[in-house]
Amino acid sequence: MGTKGREVPRVVCCAIPISCAARKVLVITSRKRQDLWVLPKGGWESTDGVLEAAASREALEEAGVRGRITRYVTTINSPSTIYHFYELEVSSLDSQWLECKERTREWVDYAEAYRRIAWKPELAQGLSLSSIGAKALVLPPHMTTRLASAPWLACTSSVAALTTFMDGS
Repeated sequence: MGTKGREVPRVVCCAIPISCAARKVLVITSRKRQDLWVLPKGGWESTDGVLEAAASREALEEAGVRGRITRYVTTINSPSTIYHFYELEVSSLDSQWLECKERTREWVDYAEAYRRIAWKPELAQGLSLSSIGAKALVLPPHMTTRLASAPWLACTSSVAALTTFMDGS
């Protein structure tokens, strides 16, 4: 059956905590295996209401991250779990949080984040589809000022949105 004894797959919401300005991802250690790194994630609860709320809650509980969900990234199905990924633009980090004695957190660039979570294929795939993923558009430095005036763009790699903005349409 592949659902680990459940009738239906578990619904897991995953936050990809990012700093658009720094082009960094916040990764955390696994509670079960301190030598492995993950993204904040956990089961959706009926009290969460929407999936985005669960992703935000997990980021706060597991990493002490505060911020706002800026983008739905993807949904990945495995035999036992349905993963929903959301980018979370970090506005602050709590110095003490629910799991601070059980986890370490660290800001790293995309390549390092991917390397650390590659042991968990679903997490690596979700991260790779994020706006700072491997396929994200990298702009020359002289474009940075112009894009800073486009908050709606966030960290998106949407070529169509960039083309429209750059052409002034």
